[in-house]
Formats: sequence, C-alpha cells, structure tokens
Amino acid sequence: MAAGLLDGATLALLGRPSGDAERQAALAKLLPALQDDPAGAVAGLLAGLLASPGALARPRSDDLFDSVVNGVFRAMLGREAGAEGLRVWRQLMGATFDEVPLEEFVFRFISASMGSGEFAARHAAPLEAALRNRLLPPQAGVGLSTHISLGQDGFTAGLLKRFDLKRWSGPFDWCSTSPAIIRAILADDFEQFLDPDAWRTIPLEDRPDGRFWQCHNPGYEQRHGHACILHNHDMTQEWAQVAMLRAVERFRRSIRSLASKLVLQVVREGTDPGREFLQTAEALEGIGRNIHFVMVSLLPDATEGPFPEVEPALARGPHRLLRARLMSPLQGMQARDLLDEVVLLRAALVAPGLGEPLEQP
Repeated sequence: MAAGLLDGATLALLGRPSGDAERQAALAKLLPALQDDPAGAVAGLLAGLLASPGALARPRSDDLFDSVVNGVFRAMLGREAGAEGLRVWRQLMGATFDEVPLEEFVFRFISASMGSGEFAARHAAPLEAALRNRLLPPQAGVGLSTHISLGQDGFTAGLLKRFDLKRWSGPFDWCSTSPAIIRAILADDFEQFLDPDAWRTIPLEDRPDGRFWQCHNPGYEQRHGHACILHNHDMTQEWAQVAMLRAVERFRRSIRSLASKLVLQVVREGTDPGREFLQTAEALEGIGRNIHFVMVSLLPDATEGPFPEVEPALARGPHRLLRARLMSPLQGMQARDLLDEVVLLRAALVAPGLGEPLEQP
C-alpha cells in the first residue's frame, strides 16, 4: 500500500515515476507514519511533493489533469482511471481544476476518491481478512482437513472462501436450489446436472442483475417445485460444461477420499428442517467416507440480542443440524455483519465434536 501510494502520488504531482533512491528514502519515512497516523502520512507526503519545484513548475493542461487523476487512482485504488473515468472526472471537477491552486485540487480529489465504495472495499478487505484469521484460529473445530460447500446457494461457498477454508470451486458453489434437488443431483451422480440439454439459458433481460442467473434446470424445478439456477455457468455453452465437469470431478474425489471432511450446507428454515437434514445426511453417507455433515438452518427473523444465536437441534452419528438466528439478513453471498459469519462458522466447525443434542432421530 505504501509503495502504491508513493508511486501514484509522485506520478500525479511530478508527472514521472519515483526513482529507486528517492523511493527507498521516502518509504523509510512513510511506512512508520502510515502505521501511526494514516491520514497525516498521506497529507505529509502530498505536501512535500507539492512544495517541490517539479510540481509547481508544471503548467495547467489536460495532461496535468490526467496525470493527477491517474496518479491518485493508482495510489488510492491501485489502478488508473481509464479513458471513461477521465472523461467523467473532467465533467465533475474540470472547473475546479482550472479555478483553485493545484494543491487544493489534489486534496479535494483525494477526498472524493477516499469516499468511494471501491476505496473502502480495497482497504477494508485486508483488515477484515486479518480479523477473520484472528477470530477463527486454525485449531477451531475437530481437525477437519477438507471443507466442502453443499449450497443451498452461494453464501456457503463464499463463507468458506472468505475464511480461507476452501481452495477449489465445486458444483454447488454458485447454484441456488433446494436441499431436495441437491439430493437428487447426488443420487444420479450428477448425470442430469451435467447434461447440457437439461438446462435453459435465462435471457439477459430476465436476470435480476444482468450478470448472474445464467441458466436454470426445468426438469429439477418441475419435479421438486423449487428453482434450480446456476449463476456463473450457462450450461448450454461448451466452456461452461467443461468447467462444471472439472468442478464435479473435484467434488467426487474429495467426497470419496479418506480425508476427514466437513460438508457444510446453510439453508433458509423450511417446514421440516429435521427431515431435510436426516435425508441429506443419509444421501452423503451413501456416496462418501469420513464425512461430518453440518446443516445450518437460518431462522427468518433477526435476533434482538447483541450476538447471533446458534443452537444444536438434531444429530445423526457425526452429523449435526444447527438452527441459527443472525443479527442481520444475508446480502448476496455474505452476511451484512461480520460477527454473524464468525459465530456461524465457528459453530459449524465445532459442531461435529460436540455431544449429541437431546433430540435424536
């Protein structure tokens, strides 16, 4: 981050990249300052560059405007603005650039960049990753070496990936469907799931966000009365068929391996979560080995307390059904509140090692 900030600011204000010796000397001062006072460090760096003869001597021009915008983008966002971005920023701040001193324009533009969602996501992500690793240490759980998502939508896979517990993509990672359809897919060993003729492309105008919701499976939907949608693969296309076959083969190898594994499924609470849990546990026992299946059934209403609530509800051998009440609803592939994810995943990891709940099948 410090190197990107230095290089971007130098390019923005001096119109050139920083030299090696110049870079090393500046970084030696910048790194400690960023740890103690990030805002002050940025202000100090910019003030020093603005006071240099190279910055003050540059004439006002479109090239200078582009240099400042691209330099700030590199420093703050790790990329250049691009032709369209430059056009938009000229419309928004071109008059300001012509009217105010260069240093004031730079500070105003940096403030605008730091207020963007992209800046927040870029710089909050490493902090959130460090926090996740701190709150979910490697020893949490029962020493499971493999973690597999069983849907029922992308949240489960996203949760495992965000906590660095999942390194490969499986067939259910981007599939929105029901536990019953997932069991049907397992029952015929993905035969219909991999059949391109069984899928229909969802027209672009019918996709809620225009990007995901690629295709659906009418056969599964008619038999089970529930949607079956793939979000990142259009199975009518050859490239998607090849990619999905690889995902299925990885899933098969993993589920059948001797490794002790967690198979996690997070679902919205239905009419009979106990029945769904028992039937899915039985289906998994028929196709794999050393499986610890955990189904988390999410209750529809949010908890009123300061923490999410998770409780064991049912057991079948090493498998566990948990019922959870989060503090906020899920938003796409992640929870709005990081604490919901931490508590939910810690509960899922330790659940196979807990004593069995009173209620048994």
